[in-house]
Amino acid sequence: FLKLMEGLLIISQIPNDTRYFIPCVLDIIDDPFEDSSDAIEPLYLTWDGELIPNGLFTSLVVFLMGHVSPTQFQLVNDVYRNKVVLRCQHFGGALHLLDQVKSLTIRYFGPSRNCFNIRRIIHQGIESIVHKFGWTDSLASTQEGFRCKIEGCT
Repeated sequence: FLKLMEGLLIISQIPNDTRYFIPCVLDIIDDPFEDSSDAIEPLYLTWDGELIPNGLFTSLVVFLMGHVSPTQFQLVNDVYRNKVVLRCQHFGGALHLLDQVKSLTIRYFGPSRNCFNIRRIIHQGIESIVHKFGWTDSLASTQEGFRCKIEGCT
C-alpha cells in the first residue's frame, strides 16, 4: 500500500528513515507570510488564472525530496499542508514552497547564483508530475511573475 502511495506521489519516505512524509494529514498555516527581507524575490507560478492543479503542490514537494539524491532537499521542522520548507543541501540555504490555491509561491533563502538551477529543478519537477499523471501538456506551462507588494493587489 505504501509503495502504491509513493508511486502516485502522495507520500515520500524520508531518506535514511522508516518514516514517511504525508502532507495531506498536516495542519494548514493561517498566516504563511513571514519576514522575507533576506529572501530573493519569490518565484510566483500560476496556471492561466486557474487553481493549482490538484495534487501538484504535494507532488512537487515529494519530487524535490527525491531529486537527484534523497538528501539534496530535506524537510525542515514546522511543515504544513500549504507550506513546506526544504533545506537545500547542495545549493545552501532554504527553499520555501507555499500553496496559495491559485498560485504557487517559491522563496529561496540562499546564494543568488543558485536561482537558475533551483528554478530549472522546479520546472523539471512540474514537467515530471504532468507526465507521471498523464495530464495535458498545458499544465506544464506556467505563467511566472513576482508577488505584488502593494496592499490589496492580487
